[in-house]
Amino acid sequence: VRVTGVNLLVGCGVWYLFVDQLRLAFFPHSADFALAVVSCIVWLILFFELLFEIFIRPDKYHALVRSDKAYLPSTVRYLSTIQFFLELIPLAFFVPEFICVFDSHSCGSRRAASLATCSIMSVYGPTRLDAFYGRAFLCIMRLRIFGLVRHWKKMWVNNTFVMKKSKAGEWRIERGRGLFVPQGHRNWGMRAEASVIPLEESYQYKSAMWMKSKKDVGPSVEEGKGGMNGTSTDDYHLTNASNIGTALLTTNTERGLFLVFFIGLSSLIRVACMEYGGTNHQLVSSVKWLQANNLAADNTRNETCDFFRDTVLQWVASNIYDGGSDVMHLLHLEIEPVRCDFQKGPDGSQSNGVMGAALCGSSEALSRCDTLFSKRDCDHLCKVWLASDEQERQYYYETLFGIRPSVTFSTTDGSYGTYSSLEGEIVNDYFSVSAEYNETKAVSQSIITLFLSQLGFTLFVLLSLSVLRYDAGRLVLGPLRRMLKIVAFYAKNPLSPSPTRESTGSL
Repeated sequence: VRVTGVNLLVGCGVWYLFVDQLRLAFFPHSADFALAVVSCIVWLILFFELLFEIFIRPDKYHALVRSDKAYLPSTVRYLSTIQFFLELIPLAFFVPEFICVFDSHSCGSRRAASLATCSIMSVYGPTRLDAFYGRAFLCIMRLRIFGLVRHWKKMWVNNTFVMKKSKAGEWRIERGRGLFVPQGHRNWGMRAEASVIPLEESYQYKSAMWMKSKKDVGPSVEEGKGGMNGTSTDDYHLTNASNIGTALLTTNTERGLFLVFFIGLSSLIRVACMEYGGTNHQLVSSVKWLQANNLAADNTRNETCDFFRDTVLQWVASNIYDGGSDVMHLLHLEIEPVRCDFQKGPDGSQSNGVMGAALCGSSEALSRCDTLFSKRDCDHLCKVWLASDEQERQYYYETLFGIRPSVTFSTTDGSYGTYSSLEGEIVNDYFSVSAEYNETKAVSQSIITLFLSQLGFTLFVLLSLSVLRYDAGRLVLGPLRRMLKIVAFYAKNPLSPSPTRESTGSL
């Protein structure tokens, strides 16, 4: 296995294409910083390679791509302007995935343009605009395939012409074997060990001499008399025919990539056609239901507060865990205004949220917690619920439960209303319910789906291009090449006997 610059870029392209999806789906939160360091190195390699590709383009490049040399291997290896921007855009959106290398404590934090945040928005919204933003970000990720396919195409172009040197010292042209061969043309009978060098097409006389093969020489040609003025048929006369393979590969690559990209855009149709942009509104509806009960508790009498407390505790019990598992789902809950005793903590306020006050704020509250959950669970949960502020809660999320802050989802519902105090006073206040959920499971499922589709699209493009290129060589270029050799052979001497070949093989 040879490690070349192109192979390194292909490896970096594969890492760049999948790493953030694999991180969220399979790696623990503790691995975020190490993965961010590697991602930063890979991003720098890909960014500077993309930048240098623009600078190394020849003068009058735009005129060159419109000329008859547009599909020379020495031309198609250069980066077009439109492809430069199509690769630069996803590179720019990849920056939030490794920005925490400058602050290790911020790994996993919520960022506006991160994959975790946009995955939650694409699943839960809650608005149509949020769903569009999240799914548009996922569509931009499809553009990462462009860079990987470009490096694969460059690797193919670099091996379009392969010279092999036998033990006798002869240089022979051989087009490789298998699906990944340049033209699908095989030379049989070569069993000697050979060294391999890539050779670009050239119109120069020296290249024509290099590419001359004994297998193209007819029986009337004496040993050692082949040359530009001899009767041999060499690849110099077939350069334009060979460019057909490069032209087909380049054209099919561009069409295949844009086809995959536009297929990915189909997910935006759901945003325009379906209610709430096709997002899951179960969590939002659940908070709205609790808010309706909050508004219904319009007085502070004991029976009203007891009913409201039981409603809240039952709602917490049904939402605290995700789907019957032991994964903590409901992280935080606040209900305003504070008007019943169960909403007040030991200091008489609700600064820790209603769950801390109702389940952890007193011995009576702890007994309620033990009734709903196990003693061990209450010890862990109360540390989170009694946290003094959001920063402390985030610390407990990470240390106790391994939850990334970026995979939490918060929703709030509120409106103005009135309630009557024990003294009979009518109080006009703002009623609201705010809940924060751990959506690690939902994000993981969404990311696995995204990873499989990204992998499927990549394999589809590469395998399709390989099959199309192989078929083009077998059905078009191979017969055309043989025909041109025969025409060139008889053009030199129409009375020459039929040429022979040392060995034959099927394409």
